[in-house]
Amino acid sequence: MTLADRIVVLSAGRIEQVGTPLELYEHPNNLFVAGFIGSPRMNFIEAEIVETGVASALVRLVTGAVIRCTVDARDARAGDKVTLGMRPEHFRIDAQENLIETTVTFVESLGSTTHAYCAFPAAAQGDGEALTCELDGKTVLCGGDALMLSIPPEACYLFDAAGIAFHRHAAMPTRRCNLASAGSAAGGAPASRAAVAPPGEPDLLSALDTLP
Repeated sequence: MTLADRIVVLSAGRIEQVGTPLELYEHPNNLFVAGFIGSPRMNFIEAEIVETGVASALVRLVTGAVIRCTVDARDARAGDKVTLGMRPEHFRIDAQENLIETTVTFVESLGSTTHAYCAFPAAAQGDGEALTCELDGKTVLCGGDALMLSIPPEACYLFDAAGIAFHRHAAMPTRRCNLASAGSAAGGAPASRAAVAPPGEPDLLSALDTLP
């Protein structure tokens, strides 16, 4: 993926999405792609729609906290079950909007970053699995600390009951480099397309040349 300018994401032999790494990161089509792209992986929390609209949606978590997401939710209805997606690197601890109350269970200090694993009811990753947040390396936390996490509305991802993503109002860069030319100019191999699939999936690299 490091040298890829187009990626095919596969699930059970089916193409889930084709796009650039940034397109897959910012605008995943569904829960599978959202959880596949990014490290640490995206956090998922079960929620319920409270308000809908073209510009944003308001969802309620099991704790009663409400989170605003800047997604196009015009086709949703109040009461719909949804999944809220939040990337670890998008959490903040110095803001006062979209707050999620958690408790730190484990901390990894990695130098430039600190990874905190936080308990939260009904985290959709699995029973007992904590939310993961990636914070500045100078952040000092200990197990048992109460931690109030904030997630910007524009950083939220939202998926319907079938796992299909609501369109995010996230701007994409308008300038794109010719990676193949850049690679050749630097004396390296041209940028390639890559098929990203779980172990055991068929190799589709040759098929990518036929994609637009």
